[in-house]
Amino acid sequence: MQVQPPTPARLVATGEPTSAVVEQLLSALRKGEITSKFAREVLVRALPPSRRTVRVALPKITDAESYAAATQRILRAAATGKLAPADAVVMMRAAKGAYEAVRAAERARLLRR
Repeated sequence: MQVQPPTPARLVATGEPTSAVVEQLLSALRKGEITSKFAREVLVRALPPSRRTVRVALPKITDAESYAAATQRILRAAATGKLAPADAVVMMRAAKGAYEAVRAAERARLLRR
């Protein structure tokens, strides 16, 4: 009888508590039975990402100065660990979008003169 190697879906579908899955992964990694890439894939499927709400007070973006202040607060929150890097990227893009909208409105106002 041939033993099939574990798959991420099979390990996650066992219904075992997450800590048991992690212990099995660590044991298999130590023995060289699985790769770290495989272990990561299992963890990604077994442990859903945390979606906690983080509040970062940002100024209203009305000009370059307020945009700079907003980005500094986002970077500070990421640097201190209050905000995950991926979430900081999302917030930076939103701040940039707000600033671009302000710039477009200002250009349109100048063209109407």
